[in-house]
Amino acid sequence: MRDPRTESRVERPAPVPAPVPPAPLIAGVSVDSSGPDVRVEFELNRPPGRGSYLVGLRAGDADRTTIRHLTVSLRDGRVTGLSTYDFGTATRTVHPRGGASCAGASVTALFPRASLAGLGEDRRITAYSSLNGQELQAGIPLTRVVTGGLRI
Repeated sequence: MRDPRTESRVERPAPVPAPVPPAPLIAGVSVDSSGPDVRVEFELNRPPGRGSYLVGLRAGDADRTTIRHLTVSLRDGRVTGLSTYDFGTATRTVHPRGGASCAGASVTALFPRASLAGLGEDRRITAYSSLNGQELQAGIPLTRVVTGGLRI
């Protein structure tokens, strides 16, 4: 039996979910291969927030037989992984997480020089980002490149 004291006949609206802030987007990318490692800096338009966020480089030779992804994985704004994936050999190499950092809207990563070596003169390197498995950006051109003997 229903209790009229606790039963409400007023319809309550469904709770309104909190607004989701826009995903961070890549504003600039610099690559510096003048040191012992390849240093990649991603400047975002806002710090990465909640969720699984990836930023990385897609690098390929002229005929696209060699394609590599150099990826920094973040979860809730903290670096959780650093890896290189070679599509030609289907090999994923996990690098020490200490080689990457996220400070505000800046993500910096150190990749082994071999990650970009051997792509030839007509190579193409662009940046990409994704959030929770959905690609946000692709084909972002590099804004600054410094080389030191490594032809990228």
